[in-house]
Amino acid sequence: MNRSKLLKSFAILGAMAALSLTAASAEAKVLKSSQKDFYVTLDGDRTKATIAKVGTITIWAQCAVDPLGEDEVKIIVKNSKGVWFDSDRGKALRGGQRIVLLSESDESGESNYEDDDASVATNSGLYVSVAAGLGVNVFGHDCVAMGTVTSITGNP
Repeated sequence: MNRSKLLKSFAILGAMAALSLTAASAEAKVLKSSQKDFYVTLDGDRTKATIAKVGTITIWAQCAVDPLGEDEVKIIVKNSKGVWFDSDRGKALRGGQRIVLLSESDESGESNYEDDDASVATNSGLYVSVAAGLGVNVFGHDCVAMGTVTSITGNP
C-alpha cells in the first residue's frame, strides 16, 4: 500500500472515530451525587427534626409514643410533587404523600438500637437512600437517629 492510500485510510479511520466519540458523548449521562451525615437527638412525646431536603424530597426524624405507650423513633420521607417510588416496598406514591422509611420502637422497655437502610426514587431522576442507626432510650435521650443521606440526581 502506498503512502497516499495509507494516509487516506488513517484519515477515514480518524473521521469514523471522531463520529463515534461524538455519538457516545451525546449518549453520556451526567450523574451528581452528594452525602450528608446526620445525628439527631429527640426528647418528648412528639418531637421532630428535619434531617435533609433534597430537591422535592424532605426527610425528617420523629420521636413519638406509640399506641402501646412505648417510645418510637421514625425516619419519615415526603416528596412534594410528582410520582415517586418506595424502592424497598415496590410501591408507587403520589406527590404530597409521606411514608415511614425506617422505624424502631422500645418494645422491651429498655434501651434499643438498630441499623437499617432504605431508599426512594422520583420520576424526575432523583434517588435518595438513607442508612441510619435508630435508638430508643439511648445516650440519655428518648430517641436518637444518626446516619447518612445519599442522593443521586440524573437519569442513567
